[in-house]
Amino acid sequence: MMRGIRVAAALAVALGTTSCRRPISSGDIIDGYRSALCVEPTFATGVNPPTRGWDATLVLADGSKVTLTGADTVSGTLVATYEPDGAARVVVPLRDYIYPSDVRIDSARRVLYAKARGSAGGIFRETWLHQYDLQRREPISEALVEPGVLPAECPMPTESK
Repeated sequence: MMRGIRVAAALAVALGTTSCRRPISSGDIIDGYRSALCVEPTFATGVNPPTRGWDATLVLADGSKVTLTGADTVSGTLVATYEPDGAARVVVPLRDYIYPSDVRIDSARRVLYAKARGSAGGIFRETWLHQYDLQRREPISEALVEPGVLPAECPMPTESK
């Protein structure tokens, strides 16, 4: 009986903290994402059925290179791997049922924006924006956002490419 009460209390706390967080509908992270350039998605390697993914090498403002890999799928993350040292950094961390769905870079080629969306805990629809400093190799910020204020996701390539 006591175990059931503890489980119910833990569930109430978990659901309460998720539902109390309010998504933002304006701010610097949203403005930056809106004005950033698409990192073209591709079909994720080794994922069936075919799904959005990234395997793109970008040249940054300082001339260095970084390869972004990730997929919009279960256990999906977005990882930046730097040349020539091979250091890998997680840009979009693994979240419960929330996966990367769009990736963009600012025109100065310094800041990466990644959108991740899904059903938090399999229950609540959430959309997150991640802002990442590619030269410093560290997160700048992340925010739960109102999806309706964001532009359409970058288009998938056609199969003829």
